Amino acid sequence: MRRGNTGSGSGGGRHRSGPPRRAFSLLEMVLALSLIIMLMGGVYGFYVSTMQAREAAVRSMRDTLLMRALLEQMAEEIRHVTDIVPDNVGFIGTEEELTFTRLAIPHMGEAMRLRDRVGDDSKPGLQDFLRVTYKLEWDTSGENLDEDGTPVVYGLLRNSPPLIDPNPAYQLSPEALTKLEEDTGFKLDDGAELPRLPPSAPEIIAPEVKYLRFKYFDGVNWLPRWQATGGSAQQASGGDAGTGELGDGTGGTGDQGAGGDGSDLAAGLGGEREPSDRVLPQAIQITIGKVKVPHQLGDFDIGQAMEEERLDNETWHPDRWTIRVYLRQADQSLLSTRSHGIDVGNDLGIESGQLESGLR
Repeated sequence: MRRGNTGSGSGGGRHRSGPPRRAFSLLEMVLALSLIIMLMGGVYGFYVSTMQAREAAVRSMRDTLLMRALLEQMAEEIRHVTDIVPDNVGFIGTEEELTFTRLAIPHMGEAMRLRDRVGDDSKPGLQDFLRVTYKLEWDTSGENLDEDGTPVVYGLLRNSPPLIDPNPAYQLSPEALTKLEEDTGFKLDDGAELPRLPPSAPEIIAPEVKYLRFKYFDGVNWLPRWQATGGSAQQASGGDAGTGELGDGTGGTGDQGAGGDGSDLAAGLGGEREPSDRVLPQAIQITIGKVKVPHQLGDFDIGQAMEEERLDNETWHPDRWTIRVYLRQADQSLLSTRSHGIDVGNDLGIESGQLESGLR
């Protein structure tokens, strides 16, 4: 017997009921939010690391461009070095300081202004010699110290005096000076025009540079020091260069000063000097950096210094940049440079085989 539809409803239709729908539980919500937070954190971390890497790359590229431009500027000046100078002070190089004389085109505008001021009185024109010094400027007062207690480094200093004195007092005697003035018409002891020249003061061209090292290649080894004057000031005067007293020159009297009449010196020929006094290195290596290396205190030990340098060369320094400048003016036969390099090594007390060899 079929039972009738006892349900009530306006339509009288059959009521259909599906399975009950489940909502998200609290645990599921927590897991979902955790996954979303982890995903967003990963994306943000990737973004931050990418931006940091980009900033580091831009900073490194900017530093590299700046240091490379600075090295190219120094190399360009060194390539024009000359060993023939009027005042007998040529190439003097240490690990942290380099002084050299280069050839440069005189500023003709300044020369014309000088000519207009002096009128008909003949005066020697501006020289085509330019003396340049590069070195690190340290605080020598002892008052300014870094956090590590070492003196402050102000940066890379460049000094370029506007004029090289063509008549050093220890080189020309009064008789030779009078003879030179009669022959040339120039009064080299007249300094009336010197104040008209533009003043020159040492300038810190790169405050970012806190590390500077020079090395000099003699054809076989890299040396920490090179002095092309070789005591030429003392040889030229024939006396004590520190006191400035005149001696007997190279076989002459004290009036001759330079071992002769001295006219060659004023003519820019450098006078009578030993061949080793005008020897230039084959190449110069310049290394600059942004991290300071304090000076060594106490007694200097060449063996310890070379060992520290060897360990330093084996360590990669991302904050340093190096360039090597080859000098075409050097002796291409390597005879004089090699001989001079051996003398420098002997003076420093460096034994054979201790030096860094070759161009790597």
